[in-house]
Amino acid sequence: MCTVGACINGGINEVIMGVPDDFAGALAPERLANLAPLWKQIAEGQGLQVTFCQNEDEQASHYVPAELQRHLLNLFFQTREKLDDHLK
Repeated sequence: MCTVGACINGGINEVIMGVPDDFAGALAPERLANLAPLWKQIAEGQGLQVTFCQNEDEQASHYVPAELQRHLLNLFFQTREKLDDHLK
């Protein structure tokens, strides 16, 4: 819910998930559907679009090679603590 709320409040219309997020975030359709109906209505009303990239079908419009996904994850973990401290 925090991620959805941050996107809505920030006026974000499109989110592209470059790396799967299996443990957090309510942007996945099955998780968004489990929130209070108001959240889904607001997200749809704002035109929020969420795209999940994948690394299997090179012809897909949102293909991200596995090597790039690994680099994205590494960058996240290298910068996460500093960003968390900054946001506290």
